[in-house]
Parts: sequence; C-alpha cells; structure tokens
Amino acid sequence: MVIFTILSLFSVFLSFYFFWRQNNRAKMGGAISKAKAFWLFFTIYVWFFLLPYCYFNFELRPYTDIWIIFSLWMWIRGIVEIFMMFVTKNWVPPIGIIHDISCVVIFIGLSIYWFDGFKTHFNWSYGIFHLTLISSVILETYYAHGFYKIVGTKTKGDEAVWYAPSDDASFQFIVKITGIFNLFLFSSLFFFLGKVIYRM
Repeated sequence: MVIFTILSLFSVFLSFYFFWRQNNRAKMGGAISKAKAFWLFFTIYVWFFLLPYCYFNFELRPYTDIWIIFSLWMWIRGIVEIFMMFVTKNWVPPIGIIHDISCVVIFIGLSIYWFDGFKTHFNWSYGIFHLTLISSVILETYYAHGFYKIVGTKTKGDEAVWYAPSDDASFQFIVKITGIFNLFLFSSLFFFLGKVIYRM
C-alpha cells in the first residue's frame, strides 16, 4: 500500500510537471488546458496503472478480468501511439478513435458475456467504477472525434498539435465539456480509492 501511494503521488507530480512543460517549453503537442491535463492524468493513471494493480491485488471476477483485458489492449495502443507521435510523427486521431470504439465493444461485450458473474459477485464499489470506466472510454471517443474535427491531420510532423489549449476559441466547447465530466470521473475515482484501495 505504501508503494502504491508513493507511485500515485509521483504520478500526480509528473502530471503537474507535464502541464507546466507543455505550456512553457514544449514545442511538440502544443499548449494544454487544465481540463485536458486532468483528463489525461485520469486516463493514464487509471487505465495503465490502477487497473493492473487491482487485478493483482484486489481480484473480484469478472470485474478485474475485464479491466486487465482492457488495460492490456490500451497498453498496446499506448506503445504504438507514442512511437507514431515521437518517432514516425504520423499519428492521426482516426487511429485512436477506431481503437476507442474497439474498447467500448470489449467492455460491453465482455460485460454481457460475464453477466452471470456480475450477478453472483455484485459489488457496489466495483460496479460503479466499472460503469465509470465504460463512460470514460465513450468520452475518450467523443473527445477524439471533436478534436479531429478541429485539427484534422495537424497531429503529424514536428509541430503537431495533440492537446486542447484553453486560449483557443475553437477548443473552448470541448474544454468546457471535459472539465464538467472530469468532476464526475474524479468523484468516482476518489470513491473507489477510498472504498476499495484504502478501505475507508
């Protein structure tokens, strides 16, 4: 638990540093709004770190089985995306959108397939967080589509735009929507951490 807490706090520190760097020094990716930075922290922390941690430490099937399958699929996407963003520099939003849709299908499909398991091992804390995860992937799909409509293929090259700056009028709506849904996502995350991880 101590290691988990230290790594969680370190991820928060990295998130703040990333926000500062993107808005002060970084050339690639462009400036990032606070709402987008919080959203990015949520996705990376939850999808890539928290879900595997839950699978190996708080097993409650079929919840954790679905979560680890989703996380592994997201890890594969993350590796490919980073390579295409920083090495080949040809990442475009439709690739991510297709992957996001596949994640929604995985979540809903496996939830239906293991529905009897949900009834047998129903847990309010896990169930609420499971719905939050599905919602987060749907939101990711919506955000990516909205972002693509604004920037098109400007996500490629040495001056690629990957984030949504708060001072650009064209991003104001999606930034505002992101901020609103962040409240819901982080409320669910803190509830889950308190009930399941720290057992408050």
